[in-house]
Amino acid sequence: EDLIEIVSRESEEAEKVRSKVAVEEAAANETAKKADGIKQECQSKVAEAQPKLDEAQEAARSLDINALREVKALGNPPELVKFVIEACCNLLGKEYKPAPKRNPQTGKLEYPYWQHAQQHLMTNNFKDILLSFDVDAATEAQIQDTRKYIDDKRFDPVTCGKTSKALPGIVKFVIASEQFYQLNKLIKPLKADQEVAEREYEAAMANLKEKMDMLAKVDAELAEKQAHLDKVKREKQELEDSVMETDAQLRRANQLMTSLGGEKTRYAEESKRLQGEFGNVLGDVVMSSAMIAYLGPFQNKYRQEVLPKWVQLCKSKNIPGTDPFNFEVFLGNPLHIQDWKLQGLPTDSFSIANAIIMHNARRYPLLVDPQQQANKWIRNMEASKDKNNLVVVRPNEGADFLKKVCRAVREGKALLIENIEEELDAVLENLLLKRVVREGSTMSITIGDAVEWNDNFRMYITTKLPRPHYQPEVSTKVALCNFMITPGGLMDQLLGKVVAFERPDVEAKKQKMTIEMAQVRTNLKQTEDEILALLASDGNLLANESAIQQLDRARIQSQNAENRSKEIAVAEKNSEKIRNVFRPVAHLGSSLFFCVTELANIDPMYQYSLQFYMGLFQGALRDSEKGEGQERIDAITYTFQRSLYTRVCRGLFAKDQLLFSFIMALKMFDCDPLEVRWLLLGGIDMDKGLTENPFDWLPDLNWRMVWRATTQLPAFNKFERIIRDNADDAKALFLSPNPLEMPLPGELDKLEGIHRLIVLRTLRSDKMVTAVQSYVQKSLGDFFVEAPLFNLEEVSGELSDDPSVPIIFILSPGADPNTELDRVANIYFKGNGPKRLTKLSLGQGQDGPAEAMIEEGMKVGNWVLLQNCHLFKDFMPTLALTIENYSRDDVKNNLHRDYRLWLTSMPSEYFPVAVLQNGAKLVQEPPKGLKTNLLRSYLSDPISDEAFFNKSNKPQTFRTLLFGLCFFHSLVQERRKFGPLGFNIPYEFNDTDMRISVRQLMMFVNENVEVPFDAIKYLAGQCNYGGRVTDEQDRTCLMALLNVFYTPDILTDGYKFSPSGDYAPPAFGDHAHYVEHIRKLPLVQTPEVF
Repeated sequence: EDLIEIVSRESEEAEKVRSKVAVEEAAANETAKKADGIKQECQSKVAEAQPKLDEAQEAARSLDINALREVKALGNPPELVKFVIEACCNLLGKEYKPAPKRNPQTGKLEYPYWQHAQQHLMTNNFKDILLSFDVDAATEAQIQDTRKYIDDKRFDPVTCGKTSKALPGIVKFVIASEQFYQLNKLIKPLKADQEVAEREYEAAMANLKEKMDMLAKVDAELAEKQAHLDKVKREKQELEDSVMETDAQLRRANQLMTSLGGEKTRYAEESKRLQGEFGNVLGDVVMSSAMIAYLGPFQNKYRQEVLPKWVQLCKSKNIPGTDPFNFEVFLGNPLHIQDWKLQGLPTDSFSIANAIIMHNARRYPLLVDPQQQANKWIRNMEASKDKNNLVVVRPNEGADFLKKVCRAVREGKALLIENIEEELDAVLENLLLKRVVREGSTMSITIGDAVEWNDNFRMYITTKLPRPHYQPEVSTKVALCNFMITPGGLMDQLLGKVVAFERPDVEAKKQKMTIEMAQVRTNLKQTEDEILALLASDGNLLANESAIQQLDRARIQSQNAENRSKEIAVAEKNSEKIRNVFRPVAHLGSSLFFCVTELANIDPMYQYSLQFYMGLFQGALRDSEKGEGQERIDAITYTFQRSLYTRVCRGLFAKDQLLFSFIMALKMFDCDPLEVRWLLLGGIDMDKGLTENPFDWLPDLNWRMVWRATTQLPAFNKFERIIRDNADDAKALFLSPNPLEMPLPGELDKLEGIHRLIVLRTLRSDKMVTAVQSYVQKSLGDFFVEAPLFNLEEVSGELSDDPSVPIIFILSPGADPNTELDRVANIYFKGNGPKRLTKLSLGQGQDGPAEAMIEEGMKVGNWVLLQNCHLFKDFMPTLALTIENYSRDDVKNNLHRDYRLWLTSMPSEYFPVAVLQNGAKLVQEPPKGLKTNLLRSYLSDPISDEAFFNKSNKPQTFRTLLFGLCFFHSLVQERRKFGPLGFNIPYEFNDTDMRISVRQLMMFVNENVEVPFDAIKYLAGQCNYGGRVTDEQDRTCLMALLNVFYTPDILTDGYKFSPSGDYAPPAFGDHAHYVEHIRKLPLVQTPEVF
């Protein structure tokens, strides 16, 4: 305190001195200001006079010496020369002005200027004399004498120059010197004042310096004492700060313990878990590497089988690893996986594993993606980074393909090559193998030409082929990965659609919670990372107040995130309860989808996309009857099953429709895979220990089947004994013409479903088709064993809102959809069908006309029919590209709403899969079965036309004979399946034969009082149908069959077509009456009707 008082007192003294010094400094500054003003004024005048002095010197330097010598040599120069020389002598004065002399003639005093100047002035040093002349030293008398000459008009440089060249310079010198003298008279007093002011200023500054030195000394002493005081204060403050910091650190320590106290248990558990996992890292890395390297191409079922075996193999080699091994947990990042799901990746573990493989593989991925799930996910994933950063290209784009690839590489964009076939373009070789080379300061890669390499480039390759066969070397260039959709993944998608339709609020809430949960988890992870980063930072954590506050904020955020996570989990459970109500529908949809995809194994034309399937599912939700609970679920199931069967079967040949129904039944009702395989293959051909056949009525092959069923199927382990014990019943079953109507031997009669089929497979394999029909009927209903008939008008109406969907006619020999298509086009275009339906039969050289026809149809809204696509293989890639482009919004929006593309083709392996998946398929072949044939006849033109059906003037006669004609048409069609027993030579009777016969029947009935049976029999039997018959016996058979229907007896009551009476003409009625009668006919016809 004393020190502070001393410093304060001396500071006051210093301030007094500083005040005095400030006053004197102000006075000195005022003096300096005044002196500076005088100096400035003086310098201004000097600056004004200086040009005159410079002008005089310049005039002296410009004298012409030669001209001066000429003047000097003159004995008696001109008066003007003497006049100028006199002026110069007067100006220079002193020795250059002559003394006066008395003229002896006049007695007056005269100045001999010319003679004196010749001797003393006009010498070789004349210029130097002038240049060295000091005007300041000249007297006023000299200047006054000179002024007399200057005032003379003759004293002008121009005038004098006319007399002699030497004179202008002298004249200018004299004039400039006189002018300088006059200005300098004004400057001299100013210079004197300036000298006085400067002396005063110097004196004031000397006095000020003395005072300033005194003040500096006082300040130095004060500063020394102030520094000592500051040091003492700092030491005091440091002591106080140390005490406060200690208190703060104690407070922070308590706060830190509070913040991290709740995390201790979790961190300890996590540390323990990670310690345990660390011991298994070696085995898990081996398993992950093997998974990425080898299991990408395989489906989930095989992966699940092989992974446990690999774990056991690692154990046998003493390689520690996690058991069971979880690829997703070990190599997957939960946050990345959550983002992938939000971007459209299916949520099943198989799809997640595929995504992890794709992102960790060193090679570019080639994804087997028939349902376009990976394609959609990749597009969304890249769009989330940058909407314009994805380049999509297809191999069939021609020259644009290579341009797009090079652009993506050069600009560092993501490249998606989609819809590749089983061979990779050779131009991609360097790109797949990443053969990047350095050229100077840049990296480049050769893709046809050298392309600058961008490290941001990435590439994805996808194919729609469900089971592609790639050469072995392909696996060394790409990371092959199977992205086939799984039942679990599809069920989750279908469940989302069901709930979104039935309970949009629940689905919207679930989606919102999913996104929120993802954000919560992201925030929680970021918070944990911040906490760990702060804890791991250098320095004393307790000394960092901001770090403690950040930890506390992180703790609160973590707690909030965990609490919100729990709330969302509870809400999701409640939402899941509601979703589970509709899970049976999604499960059914998931199961049946694989029935559809497996059809491609039967025929390459049976290709269906997930988009098509989803559309059917959405349609079933929309079209099914409303209701609540189980009633609504049953309605959706009923509608969807029928819709799926109808839409798929119209694209299947008749021989495969029952198989599809059978597969549907097997998928919908749980069956032992071993029993299904046994039913299809007849067991395994391992007959060691086969007992001898005890029955003479039973063929050895059947006995072998009995034995195989007994030994290979656990549920049939008593089968052989039951057959032995019930031999009579078994024999009766074996010999019965209708075994399906008989009971099975003994306790076997209690069997149901597939078990009953196995029994028939062993004893009556000849009745398996009928047995499968019966099984489907009991499992699914009669609807699923009757071939669904379609109407082109109806199909066209279904797709009227989407002109981008092509309609593909899959032809059988002899089938021709032209007539029916012409009729539908004429109806659609209101009688203008022939002009609006354009047709082209494809073949070599027809690619240009086909493309032009399609282009025109897209613009003006024509229907385009391209026939026989199977005959123009080279055009198929172009056609595929055209149809694939319809999926692009810019192309689809420009399609005319009336445009429709129709295609016809025989089954072909090279028909584009993309076209088949995007299109609606319709099989054109004669229906199978009398009932189906009859029904199709009545639902086809012209019989289905109400106006035509009611046109006859003898309606009862015409309709009865029409039914007989249609029955005849169905009969001759069905006889073909009996081979040589039906006809010696197979004939391709078709609907055209029936149509012309129907129109002829109408004409002859209307135009004759009595029906001319001989005429109509001749036209139908000998011309229309008989025109195809080449064998005479077949012709006889054909006419005999026709006589059964074209006979007067058919018009009488009680007439029958078969002995049993199951087939007979119906009573008179309208069109619906006849259709209803046909629907009641037996599904399976007996031989008697043929």
